Amino acid sequence: MGSKLKMVINQIVIATVVNFSTSIGMAKRAGVPLDIFMDVLRNSMLHTQYYDLKLPNMSNRDFKEILFDTTGGAKDASFVADFAKELGLERS
Repeated sequence: MGSKLKMVINQIVIATVVNFSTSIGMAKRAGVPLDIFMDVLRNSMLHTQYYDLKLPNMSNRDFKEILFDTTGGAKDASFVADFAKELGLERS
């Protein structure tokens, strides 16, 4: 069960990182101040403490102190996709 649970949790982490970093990029390119973006997000049911932890590095594109690099992320994303397919949750 441990490795299956790890795949389930990794899917959430991968999706969270991709979605949050994309939203930061969209806000910046659209001219939405990040403090306003975060105020709205913090006051919604969508907020998670993970966003506050990752915001400084993501918004400044400072990746010196990362805990998980893109190589590891891509590898885990591949494992998650294979696991989802094994479960019959394949994308169409």
